[in-house]
This record gives sequence, structure tokens and C-alpha cells, in this order.
Amino acid sequence: METIIMPRLGFTMVAGVIEKWHKKVGDKVEKGDFLFEVVTDKVTVEVESLFSGYLKKITGEEGSEIPVNEVIGYIGGKDEEMPKDGVKTAANRDRTAEEQILRAGPDGNSSERKTGQKKKIFISPLARKTAKELGIDYDSVTIKGTGPGGRITKVDILVYSKAGKKGPESAAGVEAGVLNIRSSSPLKGMRKLIAERMSYAKENIPHLVLNARADATALIKIRKRLMDKILSAYGIKVTITDFILKISAIALRDNIKVNSSLQNENYIIYEDINVGFAAAVDDGLIVPTLYKCDKLDLLNIARKRIDLVDKAKKGKLSLDEITNGTFTVTNLGMFGVRSFNAIINPPQAAILAIGALYTDTAVIDGRIDTRSFMELSLSCDHRIVDGAIGARFLQKIVELVENPEMLFI
Repeated sequence: METIIMPRLGFTMVAGVIEKWHKKVGDKVEKGDFLFEVVTDKVTVEVESLFSGYLKKITGEEGSEIPVNEVIGYIGGKDEEMPKDGVKTAANRDRTAEEQILRAGPDGNSSERKTGQKKKIFISPLARKTAKELGIDYDSVTIKGTGPGGRITKVDILVYSKAGKKGPESAAGVEAGVLNIRSSSPLKGMRKLIAERMSYAKENIPHLVLNARADATALIKIRKRLMDKILSAYGIKVTITDFILKISAIALRDNIKVNSSLQNENYIIYEDINVGFAAAVDDGLIVPTLYKCDKLDLLNIARKRIDLVDKAKKGKLSLDEITNGTFTVTNLGMFGVRSFNAIINPPQAAILAIGALYTDTAVIDGRIDTRSFMELSLSCDHRIVDGAIGARFLQKIVELVENPEMLFI
């Protein structure tokens, strides 16, 4: 008897939602057949079977969120019966370090607690401390966790406390009596996993935010000259985002410590500079990856970006196209947002937020002139990116924005 487990589809994935099973119990399965679809915070992935046989049992139902490495089904011979005691596998025994952390209690052991019935409660150390300070017994009340794998976070404790310690049903009832609600539906699929991922990042990663203003007048001029020529020759429109992606890659090459991550207490500096960019899709946000972006010219950055955005909107991105990023750029300038602070995309060490272009006066060579500016905001993981490291990186970004001809040297 072989087990089917929830696969890990990325460095930071701790759980996935089963969107659909392609086989039903009793169906014959060949190795390589698509068995089921998993929704992560980034993409929907069709998972192939590693074994041949017959689907004997499904334990992970459609729509359910399952932790990585958890058994979700069994494949066996046509007449093979399920063992009464279940199937014990290495996948069940050998949990990843990340899952062990999520399940750890205050003494390092499992945080499973008994309250009349056996019930698992996953709660972060910070949430546990907050609950104790507020006098909330999370063992005996119902608090819905929004962290990875359903873990209770500090935010969940504070929300529960502000609701008058009445539980989710009572709190919702109070709100319904005051406000006219148009609709109410539970978070699910990509939207739910994005919420969990962002909650995890904000609670567990100490964000250092650095801000700078860059004179983008020269960048706008050189972009216009290049855009007209490239559009005429190749039919591709080069955007400000394309320039920022290239600028970020070069700045990372010169400040390689920003091209890093902290994983399981290991400080990792990457050789490859793979820059991701935030792209909006119907049900959330996705971050496609431009591999070895520092080695791409502007034309190829624009070409690849257009292709990846098109695939993202159609839900056709492959797993390789949305993983292995080492840095992220997010641009809300097209919506008129002048500046904002972005949440780091774990396990990366930093994210650059780009605001809208705007005009302002400045003194240039002793004369007052009207110039174009953009606001830049760099959010860093302060555990591995110190202020000086982040500042030098942001300084290089500003230098390249203000002197874009350096991109072609």
C-alpha cells in the first residue's frame, strides 16, 4: 500500500488546498497520471501520481487545507485491503523542520492539548504570550487561526479580545446588528493562502522600512527614446517597471547581501539574481520570476514580463515560473499611489515598492526647474539586512534611476 501526501511546492509552503481530485476511489491509476490539483498562495498545480495501482481511499477532501507531507490518500493493488491500523510512512514520521516549529509548544513538544476531546491547537509563541497577558484561555475557547496551517497568531488573539471575548459567532452577530452587510463568505483557495502568508510574514519577520525619492526625469526621457524604437522594431512596449526590474538586478549584484534569505536559522546568500514582480490576477496576487535578471537586457525583460503576466491572467504559469525568486518588486504607480510600504515575500530578505511618477520643483545647477520624481520604499528583513546594507542598496537604486545611461555601460 502506497501513500499519497500533500507535496511541498515551494520553500515556504506549509499547507495546500485540494482544489479537485481527478480520480475517484476504485479508479485505476498509472504512474504519471494527474491525481489532484493543489492551490497554493501562488498558483494551482496539477500533481502527478508517483505510483501505479488503484485509488483505495481519499482522506483529503476537495476544498480542505492540508499541511505539507500529510497523507491525503492511498494507492494499492486492486484486491488489496486497507490495514485496520492505517499505513505508517516515512512521510508521516519525518516532519520537516518548518512543520515541527509550527506544532511546537512552549517546551518544544507538540502543542496538542486535551480539552474534553482531543484537539490540536497550533499557536505561535507571540500569540501565546499575548493571550496570557490578556487573560485569554485559548484552550477552552474557539479562536480561528489565520496563520500557516491554521496557526493562531497574535492578530487572532487581539481580534478575539476586541470582540469582547465572545467567540466568532457572537462577534459577527453584533456587527450584523450595526452594519448592513452586502455579502459574507469565508476566505478560500488562493485568497486564503495569501492572507495566511502575509499574516505570517508580518508577524514573524521584523520589517525595516527605508524610503527615498529619486529624480526620474532622465529615466523617462531615455525610456521614451527606447520605447519608440523597440515598439517599432519588435512590437514590445518597455515600461517603467521593466527599467526598475533591471535596475534592481544590477543593484543586487553590487549589494549581494540583500539577495538573501533566512531559513531554519541558516543565512543564505544566493548566487543567482532572480527578481520577482507582483502581478494582479482575478483572485489575488501572484509573483512570477525573472531568472538571472541581471544578465537580461531591457528588451528580454519586457518580453518575458509580458509573457508571464499573460500566463498569470490565464492561470497557465508553471511551478518554475513562480518559485525561486530572491527579491521582489511591486509597483502601484499605475494606480496613482505615490508611496507605500510592502510586506516582504518570504523567504526573501527584501521587497521594493515603487510609487507613481509626479512633478515637483527642484534646484538644478542653481536654477529652479520642474522635474519628475518617484518615491521608493524598501522593506527589509532586519534579522539579516542591517540599516546600512539596505541603505546602500537603496542608494544604488536611486543612482541608477537618476543616471539610467549606466544601465548600458
